[in-house]
Amino acid sequence: GRSAAEVHDPATYEALRPDLERALAGQSFAVDHHVAGHTSGRGRWFNVMYMPKVGEDGSVSGVYVLSNDITEVVDAEGRALFLAQHDELTTLPNRAAFQAAVDRALDHCVIEESQIAVIFVSYPPGFGTGLGTAYALWILIVLALYPACRWFAGVKARRREWWLSYL
Repeated sequence: GRSAAEVHDPATYEALRPDLERALAGQSFAVDHHVAGHTSGRGRWFNVMYMPKVGEDGSVSGVYVLSNDITEVVDAEGRALFLAQHDELTTLPNRAAFQAAVDRALDHCVIEESQIAVIFVSYPPGFGTGLGTAYALWILIVLALYPACRWFAGVKARRREWWLSYL
């Protein structure tokens, strides 16, 4: 095996040095490291486990290091956290995001000794209609307004008053 100073460039070695010293002191632990300048072109996350190599006499003679690329896991966690407060289709904030924003605003009001007004409209489950009904209603509205729109287009074509151009 080679030493960490031989494997890594000086800047990376200095960043890892406190963890190596902790492991050389006899502690086993794991930490997550973010590597910004990875060769993939984007940052990567690694879970690194440090395990001291302990001799029969109890002395630490080295450190075993096991690292795993956890970038996909971290990305999935970030996506799950985002979807917990946003609609998947529209990416608009959902009720959980609204509640979190209200909670932050109320906390701010307590600190600043101010007040807040919130208007919240909530529909009961099952309220409203399905998508097919909404489309049918829109088609009916368009068909009902078509004769009036056609009549108004004729009025605009026959008359040349300046104000009709704004309608």
